[in-house]
Amino acid sequence: MCLDEVKSYILVERSCKHDSSDLVALEPLHLKVMLQYYIERQCVLKCTRQILMLSLYVKMTQKHIKVLKR
Repeated sequence: MCLDEVKSYILVERSCKHDSSDLVALEPLHLKVMLQYYIERQCVLKCTRQILMLSLYVKMTQKHIKVLKR
């Protein structure tokens, strides 16, 4: 995962906060951190996709407005 010390600490803190059951407590810490890391990465990818889709939509609507004005 190539994380520096600060990122690692933040992930450990976040992964420990999300423990809600005794079953989760049985998981090793490194698995919790990896899961949290990939959840956060997935969120970033989804957000990036939404931003790109929105920008494409805006560009398409601007083109339609220009065509309608002609």
